[in-house]
Amino acid sequence: MLDLRHQRAAERAGNLVAFPPRSEIHTTPALDAGGDVAAMRRGDMPKARPLSEAGQRIQAELEAEAAKPAAPSNVRRLRQQETPQQLYRKWLALDERLRASDPITPEEAAFYGSFATHPAKKSLDPLYQEYGEAALR
Repeated sequence: MLDLRHQRAAERAGNLVAFPPRSEIHTTPALDAGGDVAAMRRGDMPKARPLSEAGQRIQAELEAEAAKPAAPSNVRRLRQQETPQQLYRKWLALDERLRASDPITPEEAAFYGSFATHPAKKSLDPLYQEYGEAALR
């Protein structure tokens, strides 16, 4: 309160002049992008900008390319067996389905029952409980 009274007294005496308020806001594309990222982190989605004609043409080409069937590939898996982490994820997914009372196939049931006592599951249980999904990477 005392500071405000000193400020007003200085203004009346003419010893203090306030800076004029900024009339023009400075912005750059980088500052705008930073504001968009901050909004996303807060959970606010930035407004989508309408696509230009060129952007619409590119989007249509990409969608048409994605709709085409995949060409045959000569790529083969390096690892023929699933890793313990992949098996654990599979077991977790089945466990979640069973808890939700969703039906599973007999093959899935056989895997679920056999993996429940598997040493790999027993070794991953404490890691998963402590670190969650990060333990399965």
